[in-house]
Amino acid sequence: MSDGDAGLTPYAGGMSRAIRTAAVLLLGAAALTGCIAPGTTGPETTTETGAEMSENPTIEELRADAKRVLGALHEIVPGATEKEEFFARIDALAPASCGSSGTLRLAPALEGGGIEDPEAFILEAERILAELGIPSTPEDRNGVLDEDAYVGAGLPDGRMVAIQAGPERTMVQYETVCSNDESLRDALDQARDAALETGDDAPQSAPKPSRWGIHS
Repeated sequence: MSDGDAGLTPYAGGMSRAIRTAAVLLLGAAALTGCIAPGTTGPETTTETGAEMSENPTIEELRADAKRVLGALHEIVPGATEKEEFFARIDALAPASCGSSGTLRLAPALEGGGIEDPEAFILEAERILAELGIPSTPEDRNGVLDEDAYVGAGLPDGRMVAIQAGPERTMVQYETVCSNDESLRDALDQARDAALETGDDAPQSAPKPSRWGIHS
């Protein structure tokens, strides 16, 4: 089943379709302090800090980390791309810029169908994240806004998860740690080469010169 093909998943309680698009607010939910819904608390979290990462991880390490996190959340996202196909997309994903630091990261996204009870979905997602050692706090939760619920979770090393759930669609955005390992630069250059061959748009996020000479 393809992304977004599924109908509403019954997490108890019906809601009309959301009118909000996700792209901007999804990341904002993780980056900004929100308001927790009245009478709602997040799950207890572990004291783990997520899977250990090397100081300057390779792209293979970042891919494995993204698969670990998004693979666990994949189980509850309705109508998401089959896991094997989704993992293949992570393997093919070009690195993204970390900004002025001159480093790169992976920022894959998982999208699925609508949820009848977004708040219940968010609570289940928080439970999974806590088990993964990526805890959220009440300050990371935005309750329900225009029928969509949002939560962010992150680690001091820069890893971040942002989740939106609503009657229209579900989206999970993950950002790995930043790395200066040459394997990420090589992957970016390979993506540009492939784009030239196919005529697709080349990735635009090189924070310092690759052999293409492109800066952020």
